[in-house]
Amino acid sequence: MFKKKTMDARKCAQDVLRCAVCKENIVEMMCIFCSVYTCNECVREHSDDYTQHQFVNLKERGNEGQNYSECGIHKNFICEILCRDCDVYLCTKCVLTNAHKTHELLNMEEVFVLKCTEEIVQNDIHELKDKIYPAYESVAKDIEGEMQAVIEQYEKLLKAALKYGQIWHEIINRCTDRFIGKIKHNRKLHLDELKKDLEEIQKSLSEISFDIRNAERKLASKDFFYTPHTMNFEKLHVPPKTFATIPEFQPWKINELNIEESIFKQFGNLSKVNFWKEERNFPIKSTESHKEPKVVSIFNTGFNSSQSLAYFSDEQIWTSGQVSEVKCFNNQSQLKETFRTKMRQQPSDIGVTKEGHLVYCDEWGTVNIVREGKGEEVIKLLDWSPINLCVTSNDDLLIMMYSHDYTYTKVVRYSKFKVVQIIQCNPKGKPFYSENVSPKYLCENGNQDVCVSDSDAVVVVNKKGMLRFRYNGISFFFEPLGICVNSKSQIFIADCYNHSIHIIDHNGKFLRQIQECGLNNPHGLCMDKSENLFVVEQKTGDVKKIIL
Repeated sequence: MFKKKTMDARKCAQDVLRCAVCKENIVEMMCIFCSVYTCNECVREHSDDYTQHQFVNLKERGNEGQNYSECGIHKNFICEILCRDCDVYLCTKCVLTNAHKTHELLNMEEVFVLKCTEEIVQNDIHELKDKIYPAYESVAKDIEGEMQAVIEQYEKLLKAALKYGQIWHEIINRCTDRFIGKIKHNRKLHLDELKKDLEEIQKSLSEISFDIRNAERKLASKDFFYTPHTMNFEKLHVPPKTFATIPEFQPWKINELNIEESIFKQFGNLSKVNFWKEERNFPIKSTESHKEPKVVSIFNTGFNSSQSLAYFSDEQIWTSGQVSEVKCFNNQSQLKETFRTKMRQQPSDIGVTKEGHLVYCDEWGTVNIVREGKGEEVIKLLDWSPINLCVTSNDDLLIMMYSHDYTYTKVVRYSKFKVVQIIQCNPKGKPFYSENVSPKYLCENGNQDVCVSDSDAVVVVNKKGMLRFRYNGISFFFEPLGICVNSKSQIFIADCYNHSIHIIDHNGKFLRQIQECGLNNPHGLCMDKSENLFVVEQKTGDVKKIIL
């Protein structure tokens, strides 16, 4: 940005920066985000677009905090010029000497511009090194992990196909064995039939041979008393000739029937690989132009351990802690009312109806409404204990409860204090929520989704009680507590142990994380009608109002 320049000492006072827009006026302002220098008249023209701009007054900032020391060489002269080559400050008399004649000289405004530029570069380096590079590196590691998972999954597919192929080989081998067995069986039948004929012929041959030998003995003994035996064999008593067809092996004509393709189709079906893109949870600050969250007011509840918040109006902000009191403050941090629960029981959660009546539940199984300072029990549970509740846009009550044997948790919707819906399991009977008794704050979104901050995830189901998504945070340890929504159906989640607030959209996509407001163990959350966020800190008992 800064070119090496040699300054004529006689002209150094006239060598000034000119406005980058009009090219005429002397630079008075600097846009930090664009590193552009303008005069006052051109600030509006430079800002006339949709990108983010922030200006600083160079004259004011150039003089701010500067120590204009007296020149050590020329008495009564102030050092207000920097020699970059020598890195020393000079007065106007020093400039006129030959010592710095060919050096680069900067006046105080230019020094400030240089410092601003260096600061911008340092900030960029910080953002790139500490935020952007690690985030991209994390994505690269995620992709490498996905690649390894894909390799493992395809390895399972290959093993399954080979195993299935072995089964087919075994089937083919069994078919071949059966076929060979049939051939051998037919061969045995055929040979057995011929063997019977052969045995019968061999028997006749044996008898004939016996008669021949007997006749020869008679002839040799001159004993002519002989009975001929030829009559016994004149008619050949031979078995009939056996005929049989030899089986023929007639395999399919593979080329004609395309048996390979037929077998391949019967082998199984491999679904098509479908590709689609989804935006990643990418926890880098959005580049969109928006104001940074800012704490505008703080008041203390007086509770050593604060839990819940409920907003009705600027004059009615209810808060509770681990005591039997519920306190009402106004927007000016003034305590307006203190309500003590019956039986001195600690409320496990609080809410406010559309008419402005406080509602609270306790672990004794009761839900109570407060009208004109008096509590009234409206729901009594027998085998269940309520731990959290919220009031919906149509004045229904959503109550998170757990069974007394600590084995089940569920959300129950009450309309006019009567059960109208139970949200507990998916169609396969798998529970939506963890079975412990840890806090499970809940709220209803603008699309009527029911959002619950469970032990290690935010669980969101639709109005019919079907799971939409689970949000597991962006860090290794995530234990959400308070939860609320705004008019855009964005979900705000208190991450108590990471001292931050997560913001996700109605589909569970991570949007941003509020960490800049000095939050200390945020617990309860609520939103006012202007969509300012109220946060109560668990340990300090402070309620902070944050403008988003």
